[in-house]
Amino acid sequence: LVLNKMAKLPIHPTKGYEYMNLANGVVHYYEKQGIPFVFRSVNRIDKDTTGLVIIAKNMLSGSILGESMRNRRIHRTYLAVTEGELPERGTIDLPIGRREGSAVERCIDGNGMKAVTHYERLKYVNGHSLAKVSLETGRTHQIRVHMASINHPLLGDEVYGPKNKPFKTEGQVLHAGVLGFEHPITGEYMEFKAELPEYFTKILERLRK
Repeated sequence: LVLNKMAKLPIHPTKGYEYMNLANGVVHYYEKQGIPFVFRSVNRIDKDTTGLVIIAKNMLSGSILGESMRNRRIHRTYLAVTEGELPERGTIDLPIGRREGSAVERCIDGNGMKAVTHYERLKYVNGHSLAKVSLETGRTHQIRVHMASINHPLLGDEVYGPKNKPFKTEGQVLHAGVLGFEHPITGEYMEFKAELPEYFTKILERLRK
């Protein structure tokens, strides 16, 4: 399955979202049809990030797609709004690890796991940049941590962004818009695109004013 996840929806059950999450929704969808289903998410995006997620329907597909992810054969492109004027293009190659004392927050860590992010500025409007971002690796909070590390955190990021925000958003402005991979059984290359959600386009309109 390839699903277009809405904002404010975690992929797995978490504190405060024991029932309202993508995993429970998918399992319920199949249960209504009398089909047992084990939820296997191949890629993950944060609760407030919108966009495309791959769900393997069986153990074999999950294993093959998981190997594709580890070997960087699953291509992901995001759109993001960052604070400040982002350089025209660049690559961030900085290792990421868990911040000491936090179960959630990540940071740049010399002893962390390799993380590589590529970005291209598409537009600069009223102190903010619209950027296309692609990943070589898939670390937790990778885009958010990397952008903050170069002093261009994502607009609305409540963990890694500035405390003083120009206006309120529902979390970081980040959309997983393009996802490409080889089908685990046929080997056919497949690419999916998800249009910008309404909240994202409204923010872009507001920035233009």
